Amino acid sequence: MAKTLNLRTSNATLDDDGPTTFVGPEKTERVASIKIALIDPNPFQPRASFTEQEIYELAQSIEANGLIQPIRVMPSRTETGRYWIVTGERRLRAHQLLGLKKIAALVSPLLTDQQLAELALIENVQRVNLNPIEEAIAYDSLIVVFGYTQLQISTRVSKDQSMISRSLQLLAAPAVAQEACRAGLIEASKVLHMRGLSEAEAQYLIDQITLEGMTREAVKDYVQAAKADKQRKASTGSSTAPKAKKEKVEKEDTATEPAEVMYGTYEMHEAHGMDRGTMLDVVLQFNFEDLDDEQLRKIVLIVT
Repeated sequence: MAKTLNLRTSNATLDDDGPTTFVGPEKTERVASIKIALIDPNPFQPRASFTEQEIYELAQSIEANGLIQPIRVMPSRTETGRYWIVTGERRLRAHQLLGLKKIAALVSPLLTDQQLAELALIENVQRVNLNPIEEAIAYDSLIVVFGYTQLQISTRVSKDQSMISRSLQLLAAPAVAQEACRAGLIEASKVLHMRGLSEAEAQYLIDQITLEGMTREAVKDYVQAAKADKQRKASTGSSTAPKAKKEKVEKEDTATEPAEVMYGTYEMHEAHGMDRGTMLDVVLQFNFEDLDDEQLRKIVLIVT
């Protein structure tokens, strides 16, 4: 691949020596050729993953046509002489893949956390670079961290408010469903229907979707049936059945060999001086009809 920096922009002609011209509405913004080694990631980057294929394809385009639009950076708040990337991380990674040492960048003045998060989100949303879960997390961050309303977000990213609301609802789905959507295994429309399912139920459904290709309507019907079954079991008190069954099993296990148990209980009483009240609680668990005369005699010795 080419090792020379071939930059083409509509705003300025750049060389490798640094700042060349001012652009944008404010004279404090400038385009510069910056060493890639001096650029650090945006801490508010909403995109969590970049595929090798997309970076490779972008690198091929940059090698053939040059960089059409500079990335955007700002001076680092923590280290003099370094920069934080604001937008354009894919372009930066493509340059690194090409082995280039510098990149054209629009250098902005210091931005607030809110501006950093907003600009990164807007760029990714407009370029359709985010998967549905990343987009939902980014919207949620703007609301929780910076106090945005859904209406404000919809205005900033030029999307209908109902789409913002729908996106945020994805975060109410089980974590396993969100991860499957992030990985591209299932569509966001199916994840929305999984709200209210347990992690195990969601994983089972994901397996069915990937194996059998369930439609969105099939997923919806399955989830509705599962929720109805839960409600039915709750209303009939079936949730207490496992406990009752466990008690029965314990009772049966205790009564399997009454003679040996009685003898052991008697010996324990003799050796440790267990109080008679406790002894009585123990022996009353047994079915007296199944005991012979000798076993009954031992019980009398224990509780009298």
